[in-house]
Amino acid sequence: MSPGSTPSASSTSRGPPRRPPKLPSSAFAPAPVVARRAYPQRILDTHVHLWTTEQLDQGNISWPPTCSNALNDGAHSLEDEYAPAVLKGVKMVERHIEAVECVYVQAEYKHDDAEKDGSGGGWDSSCAEVKQLSCKRGLLCGVRADVKVLALCPWAPVHLGASVLESYLPKITLAASSNSIPIASFRYLLQDSPKGTYLTPDFISGLHHLGSKGYAFDHTVDSRRGKWMLQDSVEMISTLRSQGGTTKIILDHCGKPDLGSWPRSSNSSGADNVASKTSHGDWLESIYQLALFPDVYVKVSGLLDLCPAETVDLAAREFEQPQHDASSRQSVKGGEDAMDELTARIKKVVEPILEAFGIERVMIGSETDSTVLDPDWPMFRACTIPTREKDAHEGRDVVQEASAWALGMKLCLDVLLELGLDGPALDRIFEGTAREVYGISSA
Repeated sequence: MSPGSTPSASSTSRGPPRRPPKLPSSAFAPAPVVARRAYPQRILDTHVHLWTTEQLDQGNISWPPTCSNALNDGAHSLEDEYAPAVLKGVKMVERHIEAVECVYVQAEYKHDDAEKDGSGGGWDSSCAEVKQLSCKRGLLCGVRADVKVLALCPWAPVHLGASVLESYLPKITLAASSNSIPIASFRYLLQDSPKGTYLTPDFISGLHHLGSKGYAFDHTVDSRRGKWMLQDSVEMISTLRSQGGTTKIILDHCGKPDLGSWPRSSNSSGADNVASKTSHGDWLESIYQLALFPDVYVKVSGLLDLCPAETVDLAAREFEQPQHDASSRQSVKGGEDAMDELTARIKKVVEPILEAFGIERVMIGSETDSTVLDPDWPMFRACTIPTREKDAHEGRDVVQEASAWALGMKLCLDVLLELGLDGPALDRIFEGTAREVYGISSA
């Protein structure tokens, strides 16, 4: 056909329109809904204290006066107390969770801060603490295989610097060598320390030395004492990194935010009764600064112990009820449900932690040496369990201990679900991060 000519009818005719292909009925079926896994497959509890009656009798365990007196009343072993409680408690969190394992953290307070070579016996109780894990009557003797200690975090005189740690580390690792549980991290409690303690050249060199040997450092401070505690933490890590130190730093208990004094949410009409030495804004500022450093992690643990005691008590009573319905609800001042109140407070901490650090640098723990309430029996959340009237029978109620452990885990899980996390993200927070940071091989 020449250019400009009109196309003929025959050249444009294509016949009757074709019918669309016939599709099978399955093509019109709704897309399959992939079930959202709303629980972690396993829990690695990263903050568990264990001790024996012998340690108490010998005076090697001496909890701070702010803690419950019940902590000094009896043993808290893996086999007899922790394992039975968490095996019950984990089913209260979510029945599909496969297993619970844990990281043992220093429960030893007797040591000599001035001891520089161990010759005066100032390190003996700390060495005995890790050795106790494998001795004949120790914490792991005959323990059931479904609850295991996977790593140790004992005390170390970090404040005395690298030269002292050169002497200390061989002694403590030798004490732990008789069992198969590796030392993964150390801690030197700083929550009661004076300002400037962890900014000294010796402390920085001690941190540097731990990292050079492959150890992490569990950094335990209490921001309720003042915003300087976290501000000094920022300066400490900044100095360490500027000197080439790569030590992994784990901020225990989210730096102990003042959940008992802050308004429970940004929409609250006013502050709570007690004035906070560290405002929510001060805490947030330091948290976001800490998140800028590489290899800094946060342990979400012990948060219930930082919340108002009355609210924790009421929520625990509500949680212990077999059926959670209107009849079991416990209201706090103002008519708010106690569980909802606690969830809101915990979210106030967990949400910015996740925003700042991401799921890759957040882990979960329980914790024991808390200060909220004074129960009649010791356990790993010894001051979170509400005070109860003593029963006619003696001994601990494993169900109540299990409930106390489960309450903290369940509230954290509920907050994470509310923030949109599921499946793999929950696995990372409840297990994966801890395995990576503490160097624990996969299950």
